[in-house]
Formats: sequence, structure tokens, C-alpha cells
Amino acid sequence: LPGRTFVGITYFDQDPIDLIELVRLGTDTTGASPRAIFQYQNLHRVKNRGWELKAEAQPLPQLNLGANFGRTRSTVQALDPSYTGDYVVGQRIPGQPGWTASARAAYSPVQGTNLSVDMFHFASWRAADFHGYLSDVYSGTYNPSERAYPSGYLMDYPALTKWNGGVSQALPHGLTVFVHVHNLTNSDRFE
Repeated sequence: LPGRTFVGITYFDQDPIDLIELVRLGTDTTGASPRAIFQYQNLHRVKNRGWELKAEAQPLPQLNLGANFGRTRSTVQALDPSYTGDYVVGQRIPGQPGWTASARAAYSPVQGTNLSVDMFHFASWRAADFHGYLSDVYSGTYNPSERAYPSGYLMDYPALTKWNGGVSQALPHGLTVFVHVHNLTNSDRFE
């Protein structure tokens, strides 16, 4: 209804068990060319904690607004006795942004016509440089004893923001035509 505002907060505290990680065991040098040996191993237990704040408002009958903000943190809680990877108890698992946010606005200037714009933002995060790793592998310069994957390829990814927009028009007989453009600013930053 116009003039109404909703605010909600969600908190989660998960304790997943028997998670799997691809672990590098070493290098097989018995063949014509050395090759890395990997094995999926039980990481065992991880703690996922986080929260999300969500707000929605309709200040005018033809305008809807919304926003989300969230934080998540995953840490290693226990390792399987047979685990031989790089993680240690208490270590934060890479690959997650420090926080995320999104916002949207939808406007209906006339009955049946809707204009919308939305954005999402990822704060910076630390994860493996998969491009660098594959570049080394395919160029023949990969040396796991000097720079093992993934621990030797961890890098900080910069924050990124993406904008999307769209328009839709209701037609007779229950039909709707729409155009939605992803990445309005044509940003090619890594997601």
C-alpha cells in the first residue's frame, strides 16, 4: 500500500559438516611431463554466520523502493583427521566479499508502464586468481613447488558495482513486452 515501509533483519548461524575441498597432493614425475595430483578431501566443519538488513518503501502509489545490506563470514571450525590441505582451524575461508548491498527503484508513470533500475555492490574480497593460474598452466610456466594452487594464487579483488535497468509495457490480452539491460555502465570488472 502507498506510504507503507517495511524493514526486516535476518540473522543466520549455520554449522555445515562434511564439506569437501580439492587438495593438491603433489606432482607425478614418472611420465614424460610432470603432472599435479589432486584429491577431494573432507574439510569437515565450517561456521557460517551473517545477517541481512532489508527495507522496502512505497512513498508514492507509482513508486516502489527497496534496499538490502548483508555481511557473511565463514571460518573453519574443525578439520577431518585425514585432511592434508592448507586450511587451519579458525581461518576465514576466502572468496567472500566483506559485505554486499543492493537497491532497486520501480516507477509506473502511467497504468501498464513500468520503469526500473537496480544495482548491486560487492565489497572487496580475497580469492584465487584462476586466470593467472591457467595462464601459468597453459604457458608451461606453472611450478607447484614455487607457487601452489590455490594458496599461491590468492589475490585481493576490488569492490564492484553493477547497474541494470528496464522498461515494460502491458499489452491487450494479458501480454507484456519488456526490455531489460544488464550492466548499464558496461563495466567489465570481475564478479
